[in-house]
Amino acid sequence: MTTFGGLGGADAGRPPDPEPQPSPADDALLAELRAAASRWDPPPALLGDFLPALVTWRDPDAELAALVADSRELAGAVRGGQQEVLLRFEAPPFAITFEASPDGSGQYRVIGHIEPGGPGVVQVLQGEPGPKERDLLVPCDQWGRFEAYPVAPGPVSLRLTPEAGQPVRTAWVVL
Repeated sequence: MTTFGGLGGADAGRPPDPEPQPSPADDALLAELRAAASRWDPPPALLGDFLPALVTWRDPDAELAALVADSRELAGAVRGGQQEVLLRFEAPPFAITFEASPDGSGQYRVIGHIEPGGPGVVQVLQGEPGPKERDLLVPCDQWGRFEAYPVAPGPVSLRLTPEAGQPVRTAWVVL
């Protein structure tokens, strides 16, 4: 009998083959490859900021909003030091637009707008994910406006919890 993908026929009821175990030579080769990759192609420095966010992102109730506009990319030039940043995220039916402006003391003031407008709460997550004292909870008014201060430079994500509708969370960005 011909089988497709090992289903049915002579293979039915037979346990799957165990996974092959790596030999000491395989382990040595993998260690050599890891060392070469670390030396010749190290991960970007900012990966250390984003990796914990990626690994520990566990907010299954929130829709993840994608970054669709970043003023730093539109400017076409990179300036040194802190600068104003305008970002837009979308997760239909919501769009979150906010501006982060440095205040001169190293902190940012975040002023934003949610479309469509409506009351709710915006949580500004700062640094590595997880509950922290420096995360901010700010109200979102009936027109969808919100303001958060102080926001530290570094990785930031916003979580919108509207009065009506599903929560939305932005991807992590670095201010």
